[in-house]
Amino acid sequence: MREPPQATLSPRLTADELRHLCRRGWIRGALGVLRVYASLVAVIGGALWLGGWWLAPAFVLVAALQHALSILQHEAVHSLLFPRQKINDFVGTYLLSYPIGFSLDYRATHLNHHRYLGQEKDPDLPNYKNFPNTLRVFVRKLIIEFSGMGALWQFFGKGGAPSSGAGNHFIGIALTQTAILVIFSLVGQPLMYIVLWLLPLATFAKGFTQ
Repeated sequence: MREPPQATLSPRLTADELRHLCRRGWIRGALGVLRVYASLVAVIGGALWLGGWWLAPAFVLVAALQHALSILQHEAVHSLLFPRQKINDFVGTYLLSYPIGFSLDYRATHLNHHRYLGQEKDPDLPNYKNFPNTLRVFVRKLIIEFSGMGALWQFFGKGGAPSSGAGNHFIGIALTQTAILVIFSLVGQPLMYIVLWLLPLATFAKGFTQ
């Protein structure tokens, strides 16, 4: 078995560089969220209007934009999206996490990943300690994620005890997904909720994270 990466993975940044990377702004945060949602409306709306083979590129673009939501959600986990923590967590939960089936509950675990990057205490170490690996392993990983198997394993195979707010988050995610379904239904395309939201989220959006 390969030895896990050591602390050499830790970045070497100056104090000024760290301050620059950790800047938080109302306009930048708001524009980041609005840009992704505006793009989603344009892509999905265009695909529903044009129909036919346009659904194929729209499928990929929606997945890419869902991945963009997850990147912004990651910034919210680090409390870097907005200057005020309550606004950061509100937007991070209701506009960024719930639409893609997540919550901010993994914040403590994720921050430990950054704190102990490449060390035994890193909770994400098993996810990458054997990388880089062979081309065969890489291709297999992509097939698992892009096919949706990874999403199924993540949804049904999570171990450990649920957090104290897990029930509330399940309700919040369910209500948010219902709201998205209602939006598709209002334009007369309820089945497109599956084609242009759930399936991209479970397949290509997961694959893009790799």
